Order: sequence, then structure tokens, then C-alpha cells
Amino acid sequence: MTGECDLAALLRHIKPELRPGIFVFCTIPANESIPAAISPLLTFREQEGTTLVIPHEEAEAAGLGYAFASRLITLTVHSALDAVGFLAAVTSGLAEAGISVNAVSAFHHDHLFVPVDRVDESDGGSTRAVSRVGWVERSETHQALSGREDGFRCALPILQSVQSATAIASISISHSGAASAETPTSVDAGGSMPSKKAERALPMIGRSSGL
Repeated sequence: MTGECDLAALLRHIKPELRPGIFVFCTIPANESIPAAISPLLTFREQEGTTLVIPHEEAEAAGLGYAFASRLITLTVHSALDAVGFLAAVTSGLAEAGISVNAVSAFHHDHLFVPVDRVDESDGGSTRAVSRVGWVERSETHQALSGREDGFRCALPILQSVQSATAIASISISHSGAASAETPTSVDAGGSMPSKKAERALPMIGRSSGL
């Protein structure tokens, strides 16, 4: 099956899904073998060492140091590896809300690792877990956003708003009978879709990084 390249279609069918569990980023020396007890979701070899993305409990059991305790959101639309602008459009909406993200492009889908306390406003379990064991500290940006009258925004509802806004735009174009329309390239934290916004987000591993 061929992946989708059209940006409007990718955004319209983005369908984000939250994967179970909490993942962490670890690193081991480049010349060191991956411990047998670990089954990494992702490995990436750099000159400085090998990055492992593994479940939090595996890192604890193996005694590995780790960073960026996160939840995994999979964008279930089948995106082509040479699709242009998809991750930039998605991650710019998260950037508007002050949400950090590490993006990974695999053969069929794009995947977003998002801080555990910035996933879903209804996901109280993750936030309580963070507060209880102190895996991550809430950033100044997070604290400032959480003090706003409308509350801080979280990743999952923002991503869902991308799909909704794109679908509404497509329906409006169809009903108006317009021959062409400017393709939206980003969605801000409020769910609106300004045109021609600069591609500011640089995913760790993905199409925008040239890997």
C-alpha cells in the first residue's frame, strides 16, 4: 500500500491514537551491546552513543539512567516517507501550546513522544503519576499556560482539532464550489489554521530532518 503524500488528506485523516505505557529515552556507549532484558521500541546510533526508547519499567529494572518520560501518540494515517510538510504542520500546533515533542517517522506512520503531563486534559492518571514519583518537573511554560483562564492545552486534543479543522475546511470548499483553495500548513493551539505559517518545528527523527 502506497503512503499518502497530499498534505490536506494527511491532516484530514490524521487519527491520533494514544499508546499505553510510559516511555523514556536512554543512551548506552556506541560499542556496548543492548542488554538482553531490554526490548527497545526504537534504537538510533549516534557517534556519542546508542539511543534507546524503552518502557519506563524496563529502564528501572536494568538500572539505566533516562530522560524525557513520555507518552506515545501514533498518527495512524499511512503517510508516505517523502510527504512534505506533514510533521511541520502537526508539531507547529503543539509548539504554539508550549508542548515539546520528539517525532519519529517509521515506514507506515509518524509517531510523537510527548511529555506525560501534556498528553490529554482528561488523562489525570499520567499527571498524578508524574507528581507522585517526580519523573519530570513542570516547566515554567507549562505553569504559565496552566494559569491561563482557558487552562493549558494538551497534545491529544490539539491533534484531534487538526483533523476536525481540516475536515471542516474541506466541506466548506466543496460547498462553495471553489476550484482551488490554499492548503493549510499548520494549526495553532486554538484549533484555527493560519495559512503559510513558517515550518518552525524540527523533529528529532523524521522527514523534516532529512533522515
